[in-house]
Amino acid sequence: MNTAWLMMLLVDTPTTASVDLRNGLSTWDTHEVERFYYIDALGERLPTHGTAWHWELDSVAWHREGEGAHTVWHHSAERTPAQGGAFSVYEVGKQCISFHRLNGDTLVEDSTWVLTQGYTDIWFPAIPYCWQGQALGDTLWYYDGNAGLRRFTTFRARLDVQLPWARVENLLVFEDRILDHIRYRIHHKEDLVRELARYHVQDGMYLRWP
Repeated sequence: MNTAWLMMLLVDTPTTASVDLRNGLSTWDTHEVERFYYIDALGERLPTHGTAWHWELDSVAWHREGEGAHTVWHHSAERTPAQGGAFSVYEVGKQCISFHRLNGDTLVEDSTWVLTQGYTDIWFPAIPYCWQGQALGDTLWYYDGNAGLRRFTTFRARLDVQLPWARVENLLVFEDRILDHIRYRIHHKEDLVRELARYHVQDGMYLRWP
């Protein structure tokens, strides 16, 4: 299994404006979700300036991608996630298993396995999601040994978003960047493992609801 070598590890006491892994790990159950996709208009991008974002997406064209479910389970009864025990997310609709663990005080996705037509695709590399006490603007550089490139992830912003069916506030946005490829992972602060949405610049926004 591929492992990312962390270049920097920041540990801090969390404040109301920082990441708290102790209260941000998933519960171990099944969540029914619906998938939606919003395509970026030609040349248009969602606003990503500053650290307080507000997106009004109640009038854009959302494409429904079908239904699915996320099941989260813990691998070991003896070693909890807070102690570094491994845990996984299984997405039923796409037959996708993502493996997670705590590396010290850093939440890491080890790899993602996709089961299709009798064989397994393994998506690399392992990546850090966030770490205990991470504040807005804090960046973690790490080396992707599989691609031979340096990457980084940043606690980029807090987000309020208006959807056609609900308004969601105080979301956490993490920017993952490799070369000129940018994606934004959007999480509830109570669930730092499963993404509520993922925005790929010059592509679109992938949303799981609820």
